[in-house]
Amino acid sequence: MNLSAQEYGYLNNAGTDQGTLNVRGNYNYTDNDGNTFHISYIADENGFQPKGAHLPTMSALIKKILQYIAEHPEENGE
Repeated sequence: MNLSAQEYGYLNNAGTDQGTLNVRGNYNYTDNDGNTFHISYIADENGFQPKGAHLPTMSALIKKILQYIAEHPEENGE
C-alpha cells in the first residue's frame, strides 16, 4: 500500500472564548488491488468532515429531515 498525506491547522478566533482549532488536509492511498483513493477533510468545531468520491454522502432529503428533528426537539420527546 502506498500513502501520502498533507495537513495544516490554524486557530480561528484566537485569544477569545470562542477560539477553535481548524485543520484541513488530504491524503491519498493505493490499496493492494491498485485502486487509488483521495480523501480531503476539514476538522473544526463541526467535527471531522471527510470528502472523497468513494465515500457515501447524505442525500438532501436526509439532511432536511435531520435539520427538522434538531429544530423541533419538543416533537421528539426531549
